[in-house]
Amino acid sequence: MKSYHKIMIAAKTSLKFVQKTLNEVRHTMVSRPYYSSKYKLYYHSSTIEWSYTESKKRSGEVVTGERRMYLLLFYNDQKATDDKIEFNDLLDTLEMELMSKKRNPHHERLYSKYYEIKETPVRGITLIHKQEAIETVKKNFGYFTLVSNAVKNPLDALESTVRKM
Repeated sequence: MKSYHKIMIAAKTSLKFVQKTLNEVRHTMVSRPYYSSKYKLYYHSSTIEWSYTESKKRSGEVVTGERRMYLLLFYNDQKATDDKIEFNDLLDTLEMELMSKKRNPHHERLYSKYYEIKETPVRGITLIHKQEAIETVKKNFGYFTLVSNAVKNPLDALESTVRKM
């Protein structure tokens, strides 16, 4: 940004600034005016401000400011279906590991995120789904994001990334 290089990067949909914009446009962007038949997806573009801080080399002065960036949002029905299948497979795996008492140490965070686990000597293990956490993940199925400081049209951004592949 400091050198005014043109950038375009993918961003996680879970980032706060992405979620803020996505929550504002989620219901309107998945409609016919924002559909691309060529790419088989819905799209939306928003302008965001990117805060930056830099230190001047000679004086050591700290300068802060903002630069304009473009948040490019996309939604694809097939990706939503694939995300749902992948997430349900993950939950199936977690449940199987918990019920068989063969817990994977890499999944400990996921166990506590998606389940309340109760264990008694008589009834064994009981899993209670944390539905709010599951719904939070499900609402972002099918969405993906690009951030750019040069390209503000989402379809142009897709076109340039396809050409580079």
